[in-house]
This record gives sequence, C-alpha cells and structure tokens, in this order.
Amino acid sequence: MTNKLYIPGERPLATRRLLNILNSGPKIAILKALQEKGSLTAKKLSKILGVRISTILSHLSDLLKVGLIVMDYAGRQKKYRLAADRIVVEIDLPLFLHLEERIEEEKLREIEELALRYMNAKRSNGGLPLAITVKDVASTLGLDTNTAIEVVDYINTYTDRFIEALARDAISLLVQEKEVTLSQLVRELNIHLY
Repeated sequence: MTNKLYIPGERPLATRRLLNILNSGPKIAILKALQEKGSLTAKKLSKILGVRISTILSHLSDLLKVGLIVMDYAGRQKKYRLAADRIVVEIDLPLFLHLEERIEEEKLREIEELALRYMNAKRSNGGLPLAITVKDVASTLGLDTNTAIEVVDYINTYTDRFIEALARDAISLLVQEKEVTLSQLVRELNIHLY
C-alpha cells in the first residue's frame, strides 16, 4: 500500500478528529494491528488486543469516520484495513483556531459524504433499497447507531442532494445510450424502481 490520505485545510474538524485519534492509545493499537496483520475482523482485533468487541467497534467507527481505515466485506464478514500508509494534513491555522464557528458546516459535509458512501456501497452490492434504515446504514458503513441516525436524517432532510448524485449518473447513462427505458435505467443505476 503506497496511497495517501489527504486532509485539506478546509476540513478543520477532520484534522481535529485525526489529531485526537493519533493521541489515543487504543486506536493506535488497532492501527498497529491492522498495519502488521492486514485486513482483520472486529472479533479478531478484539482477541489480538484483549479488548471487548463493543469497545473495538466504537474505536473502529471513529477510525472509519476520519478515513484512516476502510471496511470491506469478505462473504458475510466485515473486515477492516488501513486506508493509506501516509497521512498528509494541511492546516489552515486561522480556520482551525476558529473551528467552533465552522463545526456545524463541517459536520454536515461529513454526514453528506457518509450518505454518498452508503448510496454507492448499496448500489455496488445489490442495489439501493426503497426504505433506508438506521440498522442498514450502520452495518453497511460500520458506523455507530448515533452516526447512522444522523446519516438517515440527512438523507431524509436533504433528499435533493442525494437524488442529485443519482441524477448525475442517470444523465451520464442517457448521454451514452441516447434512448433508455425506465426499467433499463433502474437496472443500470442499481436502484429501486420507486
């Protein structure tokens, strides 16, 4: 793995979360285990580190949010691995120092990013469901319940942004194909008819 995780200066909340994570002994232990052993399940991490699985899952959720790890499916199991072996952080100091004023905006942007990740994950693994549930969002993205609730609330509140992403893909398909039936469009976008 030679890729980099880049956090731009416009994302001071992500920078603060990253700094907090890199200052957490248990999260560093998880990152070390993933770096040394590769892709692991939460259960295996729990055994390796001698920590309760609920604690491991909480730490994994934090690591997923900041983008340090990714979750893959191996059959029915969720496996976690490092997202990158290098981190590049750009700090816009004036913005970082006035972070509290920008937290809501940044949080909304991060929730939007999670909502789009959910949509893409569901579309690539069986299709976007008609009804989006907290449980499905949590299990698909490996999030804690509270964050999954925020993602579902975001999707329900800002439906236009969610649909806009689908519309871009639909327009791209229509440009390529010229004529597409509704059932073909549904099949190609891997979404529910309604």
